[in-house]
Amino acid sequence: SLQPLPVATGVVIVTNAGGPAVMATDACERAGVALASLENSTTTALRELLPPAAALYNPVDILGDAEPARYEAALRLTYRDPNVNCVLCILTPQAMTDPVATAEAFASVAAEHPDVTSIACFMGRDSLEEAWAVLRERHIPNYPFPEREVSSIGALYAYRHVLERPDTMDSSIQRNASMVSDAIAVARGRHHSFITEQHAAEVLDAYGIRVPQGQVARDLKSALAAATRIGYPVVAKIASPDILHKSDVGGIRVGIANADELSIAYEEILGKARAYMADAVIDGVLIQQMAPVGREVIIGVDRDPTFGPLLMFGLGGVYVEVLKDVVFRLCPVDFAQARQMISEIRGFGLLRGARGEQPADLDAIADVIVRVSVLAMEHPEILELDINPLIVGQTHEGAMAADVRIGIGG
Repeated sequence: SLQPLPVATGVVIVTNAGGPAVMATDACERAGVALASLENSTTTALRELLPPAAALYNPVDILGDAEPARYEAALRLTYRDPNVNCVLCILTPQAMTDPVATAEAFASVAAEHPDVTSIACFMGRDSLEEAWAVLRERHIPNYPFPEREVSSIGALYAYRHVLERPDTMDSSIQRNASMVSDAIAVARGRHHSFITEQHAAEVLDAYGIRVPQGQVARDLKSALAAATRIGYPVVAKIASPDILHKSDVGGIRVGIANADELSIAYEEILGKARAYMADAVIDGVLIQQMAPVGREVIIGVDRDPTFGPLLMFGLGGVYVEVLKDVVFRLCPVDFAQARQMISEIRGFGLLRGARGEQPADLDAIADVIVRVSVLAMEHPEILELDINPLIVGQTHEGAMAADVRIGIGG
């Protein structure tokens, strides 16, 4: 927090020990942190300055007998190199080492280049406490091992990338924001913290997310009429703002093939719901189109009080509870970032197609992620949202939100 963010890639390692330099180099490769390519003028000047056995290229190894003056001279040359945006100074205490004077020299040179990120790795224990105090006083972070040093540099580069990221709100999405506001107003008017499933489906539909056709039936006659209009097979779900986990109370029937099955299912669903929660508000039974067969994924939003809406993606259905294979992003996200999220879960191979299976429609998943991101950004009243599962067909077949839950506040 006390160092400038690196303006671009290009890290140079200055060290008095080869082993830690190799550790730092390997850590840079793992973290995707690029080492700087030093200019010929820099390496020529280093050759004139350093002993013949020194390593002149990055990492710059000034050898174990390096006194503070050699550190200072080598650092001055590397800081001036136009390809260097971050300096990692490594010190191991050896017979000729003066840690305190070296820390002072490093801090002095670093102060002359306030736009360059400076980080130390003074390795040791009791003999280096005074040197660590100098570094702390001069606002230079010190790490006991090169891997942690490089990890922090990687975090700084990642943070720089986030700050420079363009506005990713997709303004091209067609949506009906007033329909969402109306659904939220209805829930508030009833003093409910969750939008009913039927209204939640309408919220998704307002943002261009495909949902099953459905209708809340307040009696059996209406349920039979709705099923005839939608077409069998259908799904029947208890419609109640007080019963959120419908399957736990036997409040869902799927694959209802005809009117006789629907009549039985209708009465059973209402009976079990009333037995589970006698004082629950029951709006009726939601008769819904059967979602197509496909892979199941989950897309969710949780609004953090500090960072705002946090977007989640992972394998859906029971997998999300058992495997917890999910990734997160801060909203908003664009299409490319949504595709990156999809590829980051461990179960990505199942979506990409494994052992001869056709791949899922990854573009359709990314499209829904982007639309949910826009929805969450534009409606701060939405505190949480879960589409689970989103049923995804094969490539070009699209996706459908089979079940959705939206919690509100504010």
